[in-house]
Amino acid sequence: MKTVLLLLLTLFIFISVLCAGVTAFMFKTAIARKGTVENPWTKEENFTEDTPRFSSYGGAFEKGREWLRRAIIDTNSEEVVIVSFDNLRLRGRIFHHPNPRGIILLCHGYRSNPIRDFGTQAKTLYDEGFSLLAIDQRAHGGSEGEYISYGVNERYDVRDWCSFIEKKYPELPVALYGVSMGASSVMMAAGLDDLPANVRAAIADCGFTTPAAICKRVMKKRFRVPVFPVYYMNALTTRLLAGFSLSAGDSRQALRKTRLPFLIVHGRADKFVPFYMGEENHAAAPESDFFAPEGAGHCCAFIGAPKEYTAAMDRLFEKAGI
Repeated sequence: MKTVLLLLLTLFIFISVLCAGVTAFMFKTAIARKGTVENPWTKEENFTEDTPRFSSYGGAFEKGREWLRRAIIDTNSEEVVIVSFDNLRLRGRIFHHPNPRGIILLCHGYRSNPIRDFGTQAKTLYDEGFSLLAIDQRAHGGSEGEYISYGVNERYDVRDWCSFIEKKYPELPVALYGVSMGASSVMMAAGLDDLPANVRAAIADCGFTTPAAICKRVMKKRFRVPVFPVYYMNALTTRLLAGFSLSAGDSRQALRKTRLPFLIVHGRADKFVPFYMGEENHAAAPESDFFAPEGAGHCCAFIGAPKEYTAAMDRLFEKAGI
């Protein structure tokens, strides 16, 4: 009997240590910042790195990225800084249009940057008459922060960037544009009661429904670890160490209460944020436009169908009166 109890105790300790180790790995991998605060616009590798998801599109991404490099000087762009609600210095870069019809706030995705996520779209938006404010999300690039919160805190950063625009450029209407985690940040921000009145429209490309849902999916599909108990241990660790809850944000709830006209985009071949999440987001805002191109992978809708995507954006801007 004692031998059995000893074996059970040993097994329990082994499983507990294993789960603790996996939880620590997942927290470091999914939540904690990687690297130090560093301006993405001065890193040459951001303009030259290979991006496999865009490699089959005939150099369109490389051309767009090169336009962004030149635009740093050609548009008299400038770095801007705000202080977040929790006292972090957040950085962005404004690309000035000489006669802007509005300004578009560009929100990049998880562990990414504006150069990678908007390299194909930026020139089109600028040529259509918009100034661009490309931000570094908290815990990314030149912005401070130790933890990525999957839109839970980023939504308030989006709101605060809009307040900055309202004060600096009171005559300009604002459109929000986010991809991947940036899309979920935008959708969650759209449901805030104190979102500034200058915000007139929003685009959400390949956004997830909730932080909890995407974290569970990635754990299961990519890392092959059991959701129970690892996710729940990671959620508790996140609450204790990072100070936020993975269940505190829901794009669908925000979309149900937003006043903004929306364009929701989701490639039907997205293997990272599954297509059904885009469908659920659209269902939460049935008056939104839904652009869902066949064969488009994660955040590849624009580079795969630029004319159709641009037409969808034009309809949104017309609807919003921008």
